[in-house]
Amino acid sequence: MKKAVIWLMCCLLVAVALGATKDDRNDGMRPIGKLQFTQQSWASGVTDAATTSINNCNMLIERIDVVASNSTNAITWSVAIADENAADVIPTISSIPENDTTTKLATKATADFDAIPVNNTLTVTITPSGDPGASGATVDVILYGP
Repeated sequence: MKKAVIWLMCCLLVAVALGATKDDRNDGMRPIGKLQFTQQSWASGVTDAATTSINNCNMLIERIDVVASNSTNAITWSVAIADENAADVIPTISSIPENDTTTKLATKATADFDAIPVNNTLTVTITPSGDPGASGATVDVILYGP
């Protein structure tokens, strides 16, 4: 019995040394990173642009989601993302409808923008086309990349 246990332990050590226990089913797949700016909100009558920043961003931006809530008045939104030098990171996204999620991609044949590496502070400026009305409105901007 003792020899059998020793033999099994030796087999296990050899298997581990040879990589037989390595699970490589996810090799080639890369993790997806997500950065979400603080949700911005507008009360009835407010039409000013809202700005928020994220410090120390370190990612390759490959997808942008803009989630706009429903509002009493039919308004649209524009979203601009700039770096710490006020340079546009991607082209401004305009005419974003209310009550919708707008997705822009860098990873398709007809890409909306070029994937861009960032390693600094990012600032998003969200501008409504008008008064959201009695309901007010909220907008979320989410960045994805490896």
